[in-house]
Amino acid sequence: MFKHFCAGVAVLMILTACGGGGSDAGTTGAGSPIITARDAGRGWVAVASSQDGSRLVAAVMGGQLYTSTDSGATWTVRESVRNWRAVASSADGSKLVAAVNTGQIYTSVDYGVSWTPRDSARPWNSVASSSDGSKLLGAVVGGLLYSSVDSGANWSGVAGTGTYWMSVASSTDGSKLVAADPGGTTLGSGLGGYLYTSTDSGASWFSRDSLRYWTAVASSSDGSKLVAAMWGGNIYTSTDSGITWTARESARNWLTVASSADGSRLVAAESLGNLYASDDSGVTWTVLDGTARNWQQIASSSDGSKLVAVVQGGYIYTISR
Repeated sequence: MFKHFCAGVAVLMILTACGGGGSDAGTTGAGSPIITARDAGRGWVAVASSQDGSRLVAAVMGGQLYTSTDSGATWTVRESVRNWRAVASSADGSKLVAAVNTGQIYTSVDYGVSWTPRDSARPWNSVASSSDGSKLLGAVVGGLLYSSVDSGANWSGVAGTGTYWMSVASSTDGSKLVAADPGGTTLGSGLGGYLYTSTDSGASWFSRDSLRYWTAVASSSDGSKLVAAMWGGNIYTSTDSGITWTARESARNWLTVASSADGSRLVAAESLGNLYASDDSGVTWTVLDGTARNWQQIASSSDGSKLVAVVQGGYIYTISR
């Protein structure tokens, strides 16, 4: 159960914005970083990466799932047309989990070739996986957090009735978890919500920091270093598994964040704006891509050298740095 829980205000949330992601297919940047547009313009909403960045999975809202085995150079269409909302991957990319908004969760144990429907139809919004793919966490908008300890075969609600979960992240062993609540269904309105952390695989949860419009979270492999983004505010980092937080960078409409395994290399995207990167655990930030796009989600390899980001109504972008 939650401890020190405070509920937010409920209004209509815009979870994915429509709009163009640009038509500049190709590679930009002669040096580092190298940013390359991949595949085609689609309604991309989510992406996940294996530890080495070679195996990727991406989701299209109102479309299909796509997998890559060559760091995003080529993509293979998977599964059926659904309102896919979130994806997560095991460290080796063999075990995948994908969630459908107002549908079921689907799991794969063969790198995305075949998929099995799990649990019930719910408004799923985010998923996270342990490195071996055995421990999973799923978030439902206006509902519970759900966990699985058997690679998705069975799910149980662990906390958060009525909370507007936007993002979840996990340590590699699945013991340390973090979840973001924007406090309502419209970003930037109402009182905002809290960050929540668990150090016992979701058995108990603690509310952290203050009421803000939290949109995204990411975790280092051991769960000690966390990064959280908020709408209309700063990026926040923690070095003590979420007990205390420090405001970083400038106030922007931050939408997604990703972290390397050691938590030193971070990347964040502002809605309809730029990509930013940090190589010192969030203390300083520089523009990684200065072209404004409708970024939806970013994933990182364990060393932070390979990034993959998706644009709603645009391309998949792979970034080497």
